[in-house]
Formats: sequence, C-alpha cells, structure tokens
Amino acid sequence: MNLFARILMESWSILLDSAPYVLFGMLMAGLVKTFLPENFVARHLGGKSAGSVLKASLMGVPLPLCSCGVVPAALGLRKQGAG
Repeated sequence: MNLFARILMESWSILLDSAPYVLFGMLMAGLVKTFLPENFVARHLGGKSAGSVLKASLMGVPLPLCSCGVVPAALGLRKQGAG
C-alpha cells in the first residue's frame, strides 16, 4: 500500500508541476483561434518555405504535447493547410 500511495503522490506532484505549462498552451491556442483569422494562420504557417516552417516551430515550442497528442495535432494542422 505504501508503494501505491507514493506513486499517487508523485503523480500528483508531476501534475501540479506541469499544469501552468498546459494552461499556458491552451490559453495561447485559444487566443490564436479566437483573434486570428484562419487565412492569416494558413498564410503564415502554410507552404513549404523555410520561413513558414521556422514560424510554426517557434509557435509550437511552448505547446505541451506528449507523444500521444502530437500526431492528432499535426494531422489537424496539416488539414488546415500548415506545411
């Protein structure tokens, strides 16, 4: 029982440590979706130029995605026209 309780405590600690980053990423995604038109995002992040890839990479740095969430996120971005 002690091992189970310790696992729960460590999991809770990790959740609390990562929560601000997850909330920041969700806030930024919400702001982009709310205030920037889709054609603006597609124009700046779409295409295969080095500039659009660099912009998309810089925007993606603060997004907290795990290995399970990165594939659906990438597919969604690709469907919206990202390069």
